[in-house]
Amino acid sequence: MDQINRTNRILYALSFTALLGACTAKIDGGSGPAPSPDRALQATPVRVSELEGKWASGCVGSNGFYMTATFTFTGDKNDGLVKIYSDQDCTQLIQSQNQSGTFALAGDSTVPGAKNINYLTVQGKFSYDIYKIESDTLYLGANPGDTPSARSTQLNRDLAFKKVKAD
Repeated sequence: MDQINRTNRILYALSFTALLGACTAKIDGGSGPAPSPDRALQATPVRVSELEGKWASGCVGSNGFYMTATFTFTGDKNDGLVKIYSDQDCTQLIQSQNQSGTFALAGDSTVPGAKNINYLTVQGKFSYDIYKIESDTLYLGANPGDTPSARSTQLNRDLAFKKVKAD
């Protein structure tokens, strides 16, 4: 259940509304409202990154709640799909949730080998996380933070995303 809650928080962080378009326009030099200077996607928005492509988890969970998650990163855009199941084989779908948005890389993390990544929430608040790629496996932080100082300080090794080869 913790994996499901954590993944839902990630999807929540990745979701965007019309506010996203306005903020992105401002970051790119447009006329949208400027993000707060102390909390914004201050890192340069990404056009291509090592995250580029599709990443999928296996079936994980316990106690009657299991999930799969897929994240796709294209330039500075991302899409996430989480599916919740009632069985450990992930065949009995309960619900699914799809979110999309934009992200920015924010330099090296204090976690060895990991990097910082920033997201904007639906309410216009920022979420701060970490990630690390090892041998075509993506790991995210154990718990995204609401401020840079509350950013994850460890990787969630229980939820691994494998790079999906292009068709």
